[in-house]
Amino acid sequence: MKDSLSNRLKRKRFRAVLVAMAALACLVFTGLNIDFEQADYTKSLRAEVDNALSILEQAQANQGNANGQYAPYTILEYQTAVGQARMVAENSESTYTQKQTAYETLKEQTATFQKAQNADSFSAQQLLQAAEAEETLSFSSDWGDLSSPTLLLTPSKTNTALDTNPVVVQDAPFTSLVSSTCEKYGLTGIPFTLLQDGDFCCDAVLELPLPDGQNAGNLYYYNRQNNGLELVSSSLSAAQTGVVSIPLSKGGDYFFAFSQNSTETITDPDDVASDSSSSITPSGTVTTSPNSTSSESVSSAQPTQTPPPAESTPSSTPSSSSGIVTPTPAPSALPVEPTPTAAPAQELTVSLEIRCDPLANDPSKLTDPAKKDYVPADGTILAKTEYKMPVGSTMFDLLTQVCKNNNIHIEYSFYSAFQSYYIEGINHLYEFDGGQLSGWLYRVNGVFPGYGCSAYTLADGDSVTLLYTCNGGEDVGNNWNG
Repeated sequence: MKDSLSNRLKRKRFRAVLVAMAALACLVFTGLNIDFEQADYTKSLRAEVDNALSILEQAQANQGNANGQYAPYTILEYQTAVGQARMVAENSESTYTQKQTAYETLKEQTATFQKAQNADSFSAQQLLQAAEAEETLSFSSDWGDLSSPTLLLTPSKTNTALDTNPVVVQDAPFTSLVSSTCEKYGLTGIPFTLLQDGDFCCDAVLELPLPDGQNAGNLYYYNRQNNGLELVSSSLSAAQTGVVSIPLSKGGDYFFAFSQNSTETITDPDDVASDSSSSITPSGTVTTSPNSTSSESVSSAQPTQTPPPAESTPSSTPSSSSGIVTPTPAPSALPVEPTPTAAPAQELTVSLEIRCDPLANDPSKLTDPAKKDYVPADGTILAKTEYKMPVGSTMFDLLTQVCKNNNIHIEYSFYSAFQSYYIEGINHLYEFDGGQLSGWLYRVNGVFPGYGCSAYTLADGDSVTLLYTCNGGEDVGNNWNG
């Protein structure tokens, strides 16, 4: 009896101890969990960004037109998403909620991207077989409620057969930028992007349904390197079915402008040319193609990724991208923030200088004489100074951080489609303050890059100069046609 009672008491005490320990564990876990989540989103976001960069690097090595590969535009969309998350992760002013949202968003985008390989491409073998049978291959892209276009491919036995991506989309990274550029010139129409990477290996024709009331127009190609619209085909008329047949030679961004807004009716302040060798740019001037004999050119400060955007990751706010330059040619397919590569050092030493010599040499170029007070006599807004920046910082990061720390006025806008920034003004000097071809450019190690500053990742020892031009870059050593 005594043993039985003793055993029951022991069991009760044991259960009480277990319950107390469980309760204590819950309290401890709850406290630790709160702290864990607060710290975790910083660490988790950075880990997710690192993971995304690794996935992005693998995807870039598997870029192409074949099924199972990634189209450059698909990579670009993910690349800009990773860039946004990285901005939040590296910004010391980011809030807990911002980091949490960035982490969860990037995680979803990564999962989507990993399933976004090409799935509708025609293989080289399919093109060879079609050539032998003298058949035309066709693919209709799904535009939802909109009338969907069909790409027709007619292979020839005399042409080399290559993997070909026939997908045409309306919502690509540059779509909004193309549309806004067209709006500057009163053009209305249909923007679209062919996911094909490079030239087509055979005759390609896009059958594009036009909305009611439209039966003709001109086709423009969007040149990312100068934010220009290049006339490809004019006076294209739709058949009785309301479908216009558009011959195409390569993938990229296009805009079909309805006939009442075609080049013949553009009334641009600078008399924009309408021949096939010229391109329209946002600053209202003409940029000639390599085969043109004209020397007129424009270099407006604008984005990537976007006109050549001046982008960068500020520690506080985003900026606008203005055709600022980088030391290497603009990437042919992805002129947006490149994937940062691992660097042994945790800090970079770079230098920055900001100048407005053309205005200092001739203040009469100012369209508003009252702005003369913002033009230093020697043209030096910021003398060349060395700065320490984290590895992976962009040109835009450097510019915005330095302006903030030195109380230098800077204004920029963000192009959501291109995920890039456009530099509108520095030290109260804006584009067009010095004439129709004026604005901000950037030079790195003596070279003017052809894409936005947020697309340029700084390297140790880089010497960066922001330059205000009054003549499309020629007065600061950048001849866009040279």
